[in-house]
Amino acid sequence: MGAAIAVSLLLCVALARIGIAQSISDGMIALGFDADRALLLQYALMALVGGLVAGAVLRRRLASWFGALLYFIIGYLIPYVAQAQHPVTTADGAPQLLLPGAFVLNIAALLSIGMLTAGMGAALGEACGEIFIAPVVLLGQYVWGRIKPRDGASSAKTPDLRRIAPALALMVLLTIALALANSTVGSILTYGASATIYQPVQVAAEHGIVRAMTFRSPALGGRIRKFMIYLPPSYASSPTQRFPVIYLLHGSPGTMNNWFGGAHADTTTNDLITTEKIGEVILVAPDGNGPVYKFSEWANSRDGRQRMEDAIAHDLVAFIDGHYRTIASPAGRTLAGLSDGGFGAANIALHHPDVFGSVLTLGGFYRADKSLVFGTGPLDDTTHHYNSPAVYITTAEGLAAAHLIHFIVGVATHDRGYYTAGMAFYEELKRLDTHVDLISVSGDHSWRTWGMQFAEALPLLEPLRITVSRPPGH
Repeated sequence: MGAAIAVSLLLCVALARIGIAQSISDGMIALGFDADRALLLQYALMALVGGLVAGAVLRRRLASWFGALLYFIIGYLIPYVAQAQHPVTTADGAPQLLLPGAFVLNIAALLSIGMLTAGMGAALGEACGEIFIAPVVLLGQYVWGRIKPRDGASSAKTPDLRRIAPALALMVLLTIALALANSTVGSILTYGASATIYQPVQVAAEHGIVRAMTFRSPALGGRIRKFMIYLPPSYASSPTQRFPVIYLLHGSPGTMNNWFGGAHADTTTNDLITTEKIGEVILVAPDGNGPVYKFSEWANSRDGRQRMEDAIAHDLVAFIDGHYRTIASPAGRTLAGLSDGGFGAANIALHHPDVFGSVLTLGGFYRADKSLVFGTGPLDDTTHHYNSPAVYITTAEGLAAAHLIHFIVGVATHDRGYYTAGMAFYEELKRLDTHVDLISVSGDHSWRTWGMQFAEALPLLEPLRITVSRPPGH
């Protein structure tokens, strides 16, 4: 029993070491949890996962439960108890008093959380072990019993294949189901169940080319960064033509493929070019996941350790202008984003009106949140204000920048808080007499909505490019 508990504890530690714990923590922070709650959820979910794996491997529910619970107690509860006995002072320096009754109640509640999550994982793991591991063991015993020299005792121990066949059949069916689900669940969770099974009707006789490329970012310590690029149909056949560029920022969590996989940006652009609703354009979709703070907010972090804004506005733009035939001026550049990327697009463009002449923000928010990127200060400190487009445009510097930019704000009527934030941002831009258009559709926070809005927005960007779409080549 003791050895099994130790193995279960070590399995939890090993799973945490391979990055599962950090992934859970990053996910919780991305959902808006503060560091304190994110740490609790990280250890609770790791107890669940550790108990599940231990239960499946050991098929001993009680030992798996105790091992996962020990991981929770040693890794989270004991450090919590130690730290809680040294309360921090308030903002004005006054001491705080620890309430013994509340403290004991909290410890009991936290222990209960660990017990429940570890117990659920162990029970589920044991069941999975019976389904996926036990039939394989029995099959191995059967095969071994058939190939080794027979005697009366060994024949009696060889399992009857007819009796284990139903368990083997169930294991095979569930394994196939798990493999199928695993191959598509990431896409479904990223795009929803419908976005990837449809795309706009393809009417284009010629199509642009989409490629995955890399560039080096000095702002991010010289790291190699990835991006997707769409080159329009006539790019290769028109060596003297220059093209405007739309930079596409994904949401969080997200990847550089999202705009093409979920919003079908390339297909939509092909169709609009073919029907002559827009001129040809280059699309660039960078990876916004940071090396220090994965959910980067597309911003320069307060501590200076991650300059994602500079990586986009300076490094990526310079690389694209240096390697492709672009219109290298604000009039030829649009910064577009959806959800968290919508925030990033507005924020970066307002800080760099000399780089981006247009902004397309779909389902975005416009005030910096409690992300670690912006530090742990209050939401009204200098860093949060500077990185809050809704606040920044009310300053002299922000207002001057806003008057140099063409804004397109996309909202969806069933998008709850995002709709409210988008309409407030649009109304403020209109009150400030900036160049702003509104795209309002019936929809929600989904790829279907963003795909429709992207198609509607592209022609609105076209008038700014008519006079600069075909300058002389180099």
